[in-house]
Amino acid sequence: MSEQRFVLILDDAARFPTAAPFAPDYTVVRMASEADALAFLDEHPDTAIVIINLEASIERSIALLQAIRS
Repeated sequence: MSEQRFVLILDDAARFPTAAPFAPDYTVVRMASEADALAFLDEHPDTAIVIINLEASIERSIALLQAIRS
């Protein structure tokens, strides 16, 4: 049995609608809020790729990156 590999797409504007670049090798998970994304990453710390597109605020994006790195 192979280990499930995740790509997390955090996109508050829904501008990245496709999973095509990652399928079938990765399971793509989409979220629209930083809190949900951080909760997912806490549960799946081995997530392979995280794509962040937060258009509401650059400060929120930077804060999220800092939280991911800590």
